[in-house]
Amino acid sequence: MAETRLFLKIKDVEHGPLTVAQVKEWIEQGRFHITDFIRSEDQTVWVMAGNLAHLKRLFDAKEASSRTVAFSGWLTDMQSGKAGMALTTSGREIEERRLQEEREKLEAQRRDLEERTRELAEKTEVVGEAAISDELKAEKARLEQERTDIELARTRLEKEEQDIKAMGASVKRRARIPLIIGGILVVLALIAGSYYLFVMLPAMRARIEQLDDAIAKNEARMVTLESEISKDKAAGIDTSNKEKQLEELKKQTEELKAQKEKGGGSSEVTNPTEPPRPTVSGKVSLGGVTSITGAGASDSSRSQGTLNGTIAGIKSSVARDYSDELGTNRAAQGSVTINFTIGASGQVKSASIASAFNGRVGSAVKRAILGLSFPPASGDVQASYTIRFSP
Repeated sequence: MAETRLFLKIKDVEHGPLTVAQVKEWIEQGRFHITDFIRSEDQTVWVMAGNLAHLKRLFDAKEASSRTVAFSGWLTDMQSGKAGMALTTSGREIEERRLQEEREKLEAQRRDLEERTRELAEKTEVVGEAAISDELKAEKARLEQERTDIELARTRLEKEEQDIKAMGASVKRRARIPLIIGGILVVLALIAGSYYLFVMLPAMRARIEQLDDAIAKNEARMVTLESEISKDKAAGIDTSNKEKQLEELKKQTEELKAQKEKGGGSSEVTNPTEPPRPTVSGKVSLGGVTSITGAGASDSSRSQGTLNGTIAGIKSSVARDYSDELGTNRAAQGSVTINFTIGASGQVKSASIASAFNGRVGSAVKRAILGLSFPPASGDVQASYTIRFSP
């Protein structure tokens, strides 16, 4: 079987196809990092390098001999097919969580589309199919295009789910290897009476794998925290608590790596992961449009139903920020009103906070609104939208 080719994504720029050896060169040259993304030629999903077992070992290896062993194993697996694209345990959890969030967002879009389709059908029934206006015809065409886009997104998501499942299955297949080794060690122990081979070596292997998973979880959380700190600083939000968490995670990770270098260290199990999330979760309710003006205000693509359906996609992200705030301020609740301008193309051109019960949550809503994309319209509109937050 021919060696599987690979594609890299570095700062949203794609590179490839590349061989496994070429990817190793990029790593050694510092061009490809543990937080960049990779996929094989027969996959749709992009996965962070640190979430793949072989790649993580290659990045973590400090000795030349260790890197050689890690690379040799990866090259052998990639030459035999997709086995080399195996997710770590923490990497599989991260990818499955991301897919779940995308499924929820897609379902919210689908429900909004069905509601608007029903409203259009009612309007058409009133005037009759033959007498519907050009505006209703245009709205019908837009709904059909949205339906097509949602189906394409669903198909892409299903392919990504298949890819993640396959990479997860590779992990399970790899998990059988220590069992096989254990069986061989039992035979050797019976023959040679070697307590080390029979008991200690499997325990050390299990400990190293546990350390790998703990390190991967910490590094993934550090990447997330660094991104959140950067965004909060840009929005003028106090980041001292997150910076303290980041320093603690770095310290924990260095201790875990030191244990791994010593062959697993103490037999006592420690598994520090990301700092605990607040026990109180936040509820987000869409209050709706309080005003909408401008050249495109009368377009059906700027109706309250359309705006609600699109803005519903930010609920999960702003809920996380609100839940984080509840971790330090249990009494935090209220509403945020955002004024924003939607261009004729559908992109949000600007946004400002009209009122907010909490600066951190208000900034999170503003960032999320700026990242939205609405259907095209005949002109710009200025809208005001309110979202309510409660524990």
